[in-house]
Amino acid sequence: MKFSDDRAILEAHFATLHLASNASLSEVKAAYRQLARRFHPDLNPNYADATERFKSINVAYEAISQYLNDRIQEPPKKYVECDRVPVESNEIYNSFVDAFMGNTRR
Repeated sequence: MKFSDDRAILEAHFATLHLASNASLSEVKAAYRQLARRFHPDLNPNYADATERFKSINVAYEAISQYLNDRIQEPPKKYVECDRVPVESNEIYNSFVDAFMGNTRR
């Protein structure tokens, strides 16, 4: 799936919750709760499409909240990732001392 397809699906989910595409996570949660209560099948037994509408609201909320949580948890990359394995600070110190003092410790 292309990025534009993903974006179109995400825009459709925002429309399902009656939100702008730049809504915050708290706005999404508030809209979801309001619509979920409004279209809950147990609270609206006379409304025939309540179950389908409720399911689409749940799907939209899950997709949008996952998207927003991923954006929040993934910090912007400032540095280029490298293949080096992280070393402990004492290993760096030991290699520095060994380079200038010779390998006399051990």
